[in-house]
Order: sequence, then structure tokens, then C-alpha cells
Amino acid sequence: MKSRLVGDRPDAQWLLSGFGVFLRLVRLNCIAPASYYAALGYRFKVGDNLLFLLGTQGARLERLAGLVESQARPEWACANWLPFKGRDSIAKSLLGRMRYCPSCLRVGVHTHAAQQPWIERCPVHGDKHLDACRFCGRRLPIIAGRGRLLLQCECGHDPIDAKLAVQTRKWSGRARHEGAAEVWAWTQGQRLENTLVGPDEDPTPATLQALVNLPLHLERCAPRNNRTKARLYDSPRQGLEDPASLIERLTQFSSARPTTVALPPSIASRFRQVARAVGRRLPPGTLTARETHALVGVTQGKPSKFRDAEIAIFSLPCFAVSDCWYLDASAIPKTVCRVAETLAQQCWASPFDPVIRDNVGAGIVLRACFSILEQGYAQGIRATFLKHVPAELLATYIARLYAPWAVIYRNRARTVRSVKICWQISRFDP
Repeated sequence: MKSRLVGDRPDAQWLLSGFGVFLRLVRLNCIAPASYYAALGYRFKVGDNLLFLLGTQGARLERLAGLVESQARPEWACANWLPFKGRDSIAKSLLGRMRYCPSCLRVGVHTHAAQQPWIERCPVHGDKHLDACRFCGRRLPIIAGRGRLLLQCECGHDPIDAKLAVQTRKWSGRARHEGAAEVWAWTQGQRLENTLVGPDEDPTPATLQALVNLPLHLERCAPRNNRTKARLYDSPRQGLEDPASLIERLTQFSSARPTTVALPPSIASRFRQVARAVGRRLPPGTLTARETHALVGVTQGKPSKFRDAEIAIFSLPCFAVSDCWYLDASAIPKTVCRVAETLAQQCWASPFDPVIRDNVGAGIVLRACFSILEQGYAQGIRATFLKHVPAELLATYIARLYAPWAVIYRNRARTVRSVKICWQISRFDP
């Protein structure tokens, strides 16, 4: 007869993470890291991040389900706690460092709600989530090795009280786990409605905090001081033409080859305003008279000497040919163009049915798309200045490349109600 382990029947209402289930098994049974394979059948390499390995879907979660004689539960994977779909891969970036509630961890409880950057305080106790030891400030050991028991700090502090963790009756009441259940229920509802769109790189925790809107009953868990701001678009721009034709033009911006894109007058005027605003903020004497006239429309300042790179600056602003306006798409970073195109494709009824069923929602998405392109256009102009204008003329002028992230919020009828955009500094050079 197979011998049972202490803690091999975790209460499903606790909504433990995969790492939390494994943590209770190894700590309540006093299993040292060197005995993981002999006792549990787990073979880890020295230095493996257990929180990461047990927080993603895979064979290890299936093995964990066999140990507790259950099926792999959805709350064991961190990706299922994201309140949007489309980029479940970013859950891996949230598992590099463990966050925990001290009161929950004391009784051996860890949920993936603590790993989400938009949940700053425990929904059960109200304690602020920590990411290091409370006494020495070191990171709690979540990597495989041959040292102390799992999560025992080098200073000797043990955040888990095994005696309290065994007394599961004290934690079987509804009040103990209803906070985590509220977060889980809200997350599952949001995953059916919201979509995250962004570049290839992972978003920062501050960006995710700015993009996620917690409901009123969970505001007690929200971060208090987040300086990263996001802009909300909940109404379409007036005067836009047919949304389907605009989406087709958006695909031209992210084409492999630099191309000239035809724009309606209402959109071209916005790009012309962006070029004027960037040109007028340059230090005096930065551009030649012809460059200033091409970019801003008027001659300003004392003209500097002629440069061979004038043609690169001449191609930046919109130009008109026979009452039609055109823009060189190569002036906008490709990362920004791809995000705008991916965002616009969310207007289709489905990937295999390119039909717009909600014109109001499509108008909101297109307004957000062209806002992204305008911001990227300003970055492209600044990057061109840094490439062709002498550094001594730019003085302290700094241009950084920002990557856009967007969340499309839908209602229960699957129609778009708003789009939220946040910009973060990209790791790629302009």
C-alpha cells in the first residue's frame, strides 16, 4: 500500500499555485532538496527556479497532480491568473522573483495572485506583498540545491510555521479564502473579454499596473503609487472614413519594405502637427533653413551650414500630390507599426472572417492605432535627428525609443468598449 504524505490533500478552495502545492509537500514532510527525487520523483538541476518550473504548464504539473492524486488544476499555472489573453508568455517574466504575503506563507499558502504586479496587497489579510526576507532583505531561496529547506533564508529565518500549516481546519473557513476567490473569479471573467497587444519584449511590472483596471471590490489590493500612466480611449475620433479601408492602410505601415502610405486629409493633418511640434522644440540653429521650412513650414533661427543628409529630413513630413497626402512609413519604427497593425486586426470578427461587425468599437481601436503611429512618428523624427544632425547642435537633446502596450477591453457582448495604451522604454535603440 502506498504511503501518504502530509499535505497531499490540499483544499481546492485555497487556490494554491503549483509551487504552493509542492511547497507544502516538501515542508510538511521535512524533505530536503537532495531528497526530492527519492521522495517525490522530481529531478531538478542545481540552480533551477522552482517557482518558474512549477508555475508553467508542462509535465511537472502533471507529476504534481499524481502526487496529490488529482488532476492538474488551472490555478496552478501563473498564465491563468492574467486578466487578459493574447500574451500568456509574459507570465514567465512574473516568476523570476517570488512575492508573498507573510501571513499566508506562515501557514504554507502561496497563490499566483501574489505574483501579479497589479495586486500589491493580500486580498485575504491586507498585508503588503514582499519579495525578500523580512529580517535581512535577501531573496528567499526558490532554486534547487543541496542547502537549507525550501524558502529558509540564509540568515536563519523561516517564514513557514509547520505546526500552523498542518492545522488545516483553521484555514478551511470561507473567510480565509474568499479574498483569493474574488481575484480568481474576476480574472477568469476578464480573460474572456480582454486582449493584450504589444511588442516582442516583455512589459515591465509598472506597465502592467497601469494597464490593468481592478474592480471596486478589489481596489484595496491595488498599488498606491505608480508613476507610469496609461491613456484610455473610449470613443471614436470624429471624421474617420470607412474603418475597413483604414485597416488596410495600417497594414502598409508594417510591410517589410519601406513604402509610401496614402492618408486621408484628416489623418495627414495630425501627422503634420506632430512634425511641427517636434521641429519647434529643437534647440535654435539645429536645422538649416531649408530643413526647418520643410519640417515646420516656416523659416526659424539662424541657418546652419549645408548638410548632405538634408534629403533624409526632407522625407519626414507628409507631402501632397494632386490633393492626396502621403507619408514615408520608414519614418516610424517597425516595432510601433507592428503593434498598431496587430491592434487593428482585433476589429475583425475572427482571424478567418475579416468583417467589421461593430463600427463604434472599430472606431475606438483605430483612434488608438493612429495615436500609436503618431507617437511612433515623433520618435522616428527624433531618431533621424540623432543620426544626421551633428551632436554639438543638439546639445542636451535626448531621444529614446518607447514601445507601446495596449489592452482592448470588451463587454460581455464581445464588442469593444475601450482601449488602454501605455508606453515603456524599449531595450532596442532608435
